Amino acid sequence: MSKTLELTAEGIIARLEIRHATVGDAMQRGILAARASNTEYASEAERAVALMIYPRCVACTDGTIEKDGEVKDVRKMTAAEFIALPYEIGEAWLAAILEENPGWSLQAENDETAQKKRLEVVRQLEHFYCTENSGDFPDETFGLGEVPAVLLEPALELLVLLEAVDWKWDINTLLEQPADLLKAVLRLKVIGEKLRKSKTEQA
Repeated sequence: MSKTLELTAEGIIARLEIRHATVGDAMQRGILAARASNTEYASEAERAVALMIYPRCVACTDGTIEKDGEVKDVRKMTAAEFIALPYEIGEAWLAAILEENPGWSLQAENDETAQKKRLEVVRQLEHFYCTENSGDFPDETFGLGEVPAVLLEPALELLVLLEAVDWKWDINTLLEQPADLLKAVLRLKVIGEKLRKSKTEQA
């Protein structure tokens, strides 16, 4: 299922094909957010757009942006270029994304929400590394407080992928990943191994 949009404002034409997100799109969303987090912005508002709206819009959209006769592939847009789009285009684009992907709705995460997300990640790690859940977490977050909540899901997905290929990615592929995302993956790996060791000692 997809939706086609042609939006025009301030001499800019956006021709967009928006789809329901795939697993790959969800991963790309996290990667884009991680890259955007490593950039300085003029204001907190711009930073929020770069981390929350830009990744959602670009991750599951194909198409082009035309400005002054130059055409650019949407997938190659930077956060700064997205931020500079006319409001009318950005608003309609985001609305279409959320219509196709209601689970990607924008919800400000408070400390309680972030904590619940971290606990859920720990449960998934325990199931992945130990095959069963104990429900007993002596250290509730196992150091996950160091990982931004926005990176938890993509980091978990990338960890599962790396485990599936026995970590046999070449060094160049690893270095292409955003630094913050790699740090998050390694943190989850450490937690997973701690869980496995703890289960082994209890057996």
